[in-house]
Amino acid sequence: MFLLLIGLLLQVSPPDRVEISPESASLAVGETLDFSAQAYSSDDVIINGLVPRWHIAESSMATVDESGAVLALSPGSVVLVAVMGGKPGYAQITITESRSVSLTASLPVSTVLSGTSVPIEVNVNGLPPKGRIRFSSSNNSVATVNRDGTLHAKNPGSATITVRSGGTSTSVEAVVIDNPTVSYHITQNRFIVRQGDVVRFRIRAVDENGNAVEGVYPSWEASGDGALMVNEGAEGVFVGEKPVPYSITAFIGEDIERTITLVVDPRVHKQTLSLVGRGAIAHNHSGDMWAFEGVDGRDYAYVGTFMYDWMKAFDLSDPTNPVLTDSVQVDARRINDVKIHGSNQLAVITREGASDRRNGIVILDLSEPAHPEILSEYTDTVTGGVHNVWIEGDLVYACHNGTNALHIIDIADPANPREVGRWELD
Repeated sequence: MFLLLIGLLLQVSPPDRVEISPESASLAVGETLDFSAQAYSSDDVIINGLVPRWHIAESSMATVDESGAVLALSPGSVVLVAVMGGKPGYAQITITESRSVSLTASLPVSTVLSGTSVPIEVNVNGLPPKGRIRFSSSNNSVATVNRDGTLHAKNPGSATITVRSGGTSTSVEAVVIDNPTVSYHITQNRFIVRQGDVVRFRIRAVDENGNAVEGVYPSWEASGDGALMVNEGAEGVFVGEKPVPYSITAFIGEDIERTITLVVDPRVHKQTLSLVGRGAIAHNHSGDMWAFEGVDGRDYAYVGTFMYDWMKAFDLSDPTNPVLTDSVQVDARRINDVKIHGSNQLAVITREGASDRRNGIVILDLSEPAHPEILSEYTDTVTGGVHNVWIEGDLVYACHNGTNALHIIDIADPANPREVGRWELD
C-alpha cells in the first residue's frame, strides 16, 4: 500500500501555477467567504489530485480553515495563500470595518482620586479605535476629559463620561473620591542599570500617617538619547539604549508630576558581531532555531520554517559554509520552535496549522544529528497548536495556543510521551 501511494503521488505533475477564486475580495469584520484553488500545468491543463493548504500570515486580521473559508477579524489588507504541489497561489483580501459598531469604554480603577488622572480605555468591536473619538463629561466640576481620552479628576462626586465614535456612543461612570495623599515618590525595581536592562517604575503615594494610598494611575515619559518608555497599567517600563542620563517623568494629574534622573551604565563586555556564513532557506520564512553539538562531535543548527516547509538541519562545523544535511517534514503550516534535549540525543519541534487540526509536538531521534528521524508525536491535549516549548530534564513545557495553558509532558520514554501536569490562569 505504501509503495502504491508513492506511485500515485509520483504520477501527479508539479503545477506551473495556482489560481485562487476569487482572486480578490472585500469583507467586513465578522464576515466569512469561501475560496477555492486550482492548479494548472505549463500548458494550462488542470491538475487534479492536489489538495490546497491554506494560509494567512496576518492571523490577527483574518483566519482560514482547511476548506478555504476565510473569517475577517480586523480592518486591513491580507494575502491569502494556497499551496498545491509546492506551488503557491495568492489572493488579495481587503477587510473593512464591521457594518455594526460595538463601542465600549472603561476606567482602570473603580474610584478615581481627586487631583489625579487616569486613561479611558475605548474599544471599537473589541479593538483599539482608529478614527476620531469624542469625549464629554456630564459634570466638569467633578471630572473633565481631554482629547486623547485622559480623565482628570477634580472634586469628589460622580460624572458620566460619554464617548462617541461616528454615530455610535457609550458611557462610563466616573466616581471621584477625596485624595488623602500627601506625597508621591517614583520607585523602581532596579538601581544598577546597564544598556538593554528593563526597568519598571511605579508611583508610591502615602497619606499623612505614612500609609500607602492605592489607585494612582500615572502616564509615563522618558527623555534622552535612545529613550524607550512604555505604559503598562500603572507601571512605566523603560529600556535605555545608550549609556547616558535619562529623565523619567510620571504625570500623576493635571498639576502633579514627578521626575527623576536615571543613569544607564555601559555594558562591560562590548563586542561587535560579524556575519561569517549563511545557510539560506529559499521560498519560506524561518522560525526559531537551535544550535548545538551533536553526539558525533560536529556542530549543527536546526531551523523551523513557515508555509508548510520542512524543518532544516544544517552542519555548522565550518561556520563560513553551513551545509544543509537533511530536512524533516511534518504536517504543519508553521514549525515555530525547535529545542534540543540536554543529552543532545532528542529534539522537540512544535506544530501549528496542521491540515487535520491535530498539532502538538514532534519528538526527533538525533542518533544521527545530520539526519534526524521522527521518533514520536504528542497531540492529545494540545491539538490547538504549540508555539513555544522548553525542555527541563525529562519534562517538556508546552504553551498551548488553544487554551493558553502550559502543558507538562513527560518524555522519559520518548517513544510514548504523556501529559503529567498543567498550569493555567482562570
